[in-house]
Amino acid sequence: MCMKKSSIVAYLCILAIFAFNIACESTSATAEPERIAVSGVVLNQANNEPLSNVIVRQLEPKPEQYVTTNEQGEYTINVPVDSLISVRISYILEGFNTKEVTLTAIPGRNIAVPITRLISETSGPNTEPSPDPGDDPTPDPDRVSGTAASISLVSLSHESVVVLESGQNQQSTLVFTVKDYVGVAVDNNNITRVSFSLGGNPGGGIQLSPPFGTTNVNGQVSTILTAGTISGVAQVIATINKTDGTVIRSRPVSVIIRSGLPNLDHFSVAPNFFNIPGYNIFGLELEVTAFVGDQYGNVVAPGTSIYFTTNGGLIEGSSLTDQKGRATTTLVTALPRPSHPNLGEGFATVHARTVNNANQNIEATTIVLFSGVPIISASPNVVNVPNGGSQTINFTVSDQNGNPLSSGTKITVNVEGENMRVIGDVENELPDTMSKGVGTTAFQFTIVDDDSDNIVEEPVQVTIESKGPNGTAKLTLTGVTRKTVGN
Repeated sequence: MCMKKSSIVAYLCILAIFAFNIACESTSATAEPERIAVSGVVLNQANNEPLSNVIVRQLEPKPEQYVTTNEQGEYTINVPVDSLISVRISYILEGFNTKEVTLTAIPGRNIAVPITRLISETSGPNTEPSPDPGDDPTPDPDRVSGTAASISLVSLSHESVVVLESGQNQQSTLVFTVKDYVGVAVDNNNITRVSFSLGGNPGGGIQLSPPFGTTNVNGQVSTILTAGTISGVAQVIATINKTDGTVIRSRPVSVIIRSGLPNLDHFSVAPNFFNIPGYNIFGLELEVTAFVGDQYGNVVAPGTSIYFTTNGGLIEGSSLTDQKGRATTTLVTALPRPSHPNLGEGFATVHARTVNNANQNIEATTIVLFSGVPIISASPNVVNVPNGGSQTINFTVSDQNGNPLSSGTKITVNVEGENMRVIGDVENELPDTMSKGVGTTAFQFTIVDDDSDNIVEEPVQVTIESKGPNGTAKLTLTGVTRKTVGN
């Protein structure tokens, strides 16, 4: 009895191990391959109107799947791709001839299918209009082609490339098909020479190689566009010059040439104001903008991330570049009050950071002054004007850290006294500045006694006043005009 039980246990263990191995093999074998998006548009051949509810059926690779087009004739089908494979797709709509296309796919690269046009069944196979360059009919494989009548783009490896030496893809392969008057690709009996040229383009050394070619057994010919040093849109045109003088051209094919990654020599940052009254006033907002270009001075691609930090107040941490290579963030005055190791109290440093084409961090910085409350001082601080003479007084207007006040601050000097006037820095409006010195924090005026005949001492009062975003301050100096010694 014990031996029977032992045998049963052993048998069950073997079954369990066998089942585990099968489960592991099944899990490995059924690992889901990467999926790519295959998308396109289906139009009516007769009028180029979009066709909705077209069944877009993936025949290969297996298993089959399908989607339907929307009101704009658009579709996207996600195809599993684990290696270089062929993807076969059919287009089915009641009242129209079914159409199939075969595409080459690789993992990680989505496919934009050239425009698909369906032909109405009532038109019949031979009553359709002369094939549009964008059409891709499925001809009878046994039929001998005629001479070239149209040329159209079959595939574009990359809709956008990046400027030279950017460390990213700089080339796009364009494949064209040459067809006869009934839409059959030209065969070996009608080999056609095709030349390639650039239409509108930004310049900067864009190249097409080869500049010409001849059709292969499938009526196809290709060229490679290599980006130059300037971003923009380049148009490629394929041309056939027939012996009878007829010229056949493809529609211009647009390839976007994008800028490269950020470059330190073309990376800068600046505020919209350099001086704000934020040392004592919290909650003020200031825009700070990074300007980002690649090594050729082209603005970087929109959406490039820029990160910001500061040692004064608060700042939004990141921003994305716009179409002009600008990334703007907001600095808010708050604690901590900033301090600079060389410039002193009140000076905040803003850092903008991003990554270049060598995957290295690069940084640009700018300085912003958080100015404080206005303080006025004068030397001498007593008025003592000689009879018929003058007295010069130097004065300073700054914040509590000795820094200039914000732009828009108005500084005035007024004098009260018989026959007295004041000249010099008596009306001043400060610019947006962080600099200390003459005209920003240091000023001077002269009091003049215009009545030399009057030798009686008269009282004099001078008022220095500062008004602006930082607040208001006033200093009053008093004294006299006095009799000239010896008179």
